[in-house]
Amino acid sequence: MIAKISLPIFALLAAASPGGAALIDFLDDTSNLVPNEFSSLTVSGGEVSMLSAEASVDRVIDWMFDGTTRLGLTQEGLVEVIPTAQVQDGMWGLWGVFYDGTNYLNEVEMLSFTDSADTVNLTVPDFAPAGADNYVLRFRVNEAVGDGFTFTQISATPVPEPSFVALLAVGGLLGLRRKR
Repeated sequence: MIAKISLPIFALLAAASPGGAALIDFLDDTSNLVPNEFSSLTVSGGEVSMLSAEASVDRVIDWMFDGTTRLGLTQEGLVEVIPTAQVQDGMWGLWGVFYDGTNYLNEVEMLSFTDSADTVNLTVPDFAPAGADNYVLRFRVNEAVGDGFTFTQISATPVPEPSFVALLAVGGLLGLRRKR
């Protein structure tokens, strides 16, 4: 389930977005995940396990709103993925599949295969080819059948506009100057 919520921590980021909200998928179901024929998904205990269903082929799971709607580079360009555990000897990686509205442009590796359960934060526009304005977040799992990784949350938030970030920096400097 993807929740669209406004939280104080996201208040500054939300100002740069027309929607003004954080998009958080608590992964309590698989409605936003689309596996290909060589991967599988299971939900258990508030986690989604992404698993290899066949060895030596491209095992892909795409994340999109409702499993059909691509993410906007500015509206949902800051991504956080919270992995929790390795399944058997599984590894996972992230790619961005980029489009210029309707046409496919390129697929770019954003995180190499890893067995780490550390939270990952990415600024997706940093990886986008010229002309891209939306994308699909693509997970890959590798290794033997049954290997994979579990995850508890994926979130996407707006990318602040440069002028907004500069304004925040100036405000911070003024605050430091006042203290002195």
